[in-house]
Amino acid sequence: MCAAVLISAGRILNHVEGTSKDGDEINFGSVLIVLGTFYIGYIIWQFIHIFLRDDQDIATMVTLVIFTIFGLISYFAGLYGNDMARRTYGMALLAFVVIRLVFIDVWDMELFGRVVTFLAIGVLLMSTAFLTKKKKNEIA
Repeated sequence: MCAAVLISAGRILNHVEGTSKDGDEINFGSVLIVLGTFYIGYIIWQFIHIFLRDDQDIATMVTLVIFTIFGLISYFAGLYGNDMARRTYGMALLAFVVIRLVFIDVWDMELFGRVVTFLAIGVLLMSTAFLTKKKKNEIA
């Protein structure tokens, strides 16, 4: 409920401020939307870790794959829609996944969990690398 309120308030503020502001200032509505999505991410992380409490490696893998998919969707929506904020948010979410995986989760997981997680996230990232290259060739 809290996340829905934050995201709704942010969208309303963006709609109201969209007609009166330039794009140079930090938009408070966008900050509310980002906070709402962070809260949703936290809820997803906690729910999956509680739901799969018997195997924490699988829970971590599932949440990181979900975050990777959301990051890729945000990135490409911003790339093809020429929305810098959405593209930056997607890149930040992908960077969070990679940094968390490399510096935190790799030390806590068993070997099988590491292999499967790196493979799943690697396949997702590598499969979308061609879409970015195609978009850059269309622009040039």
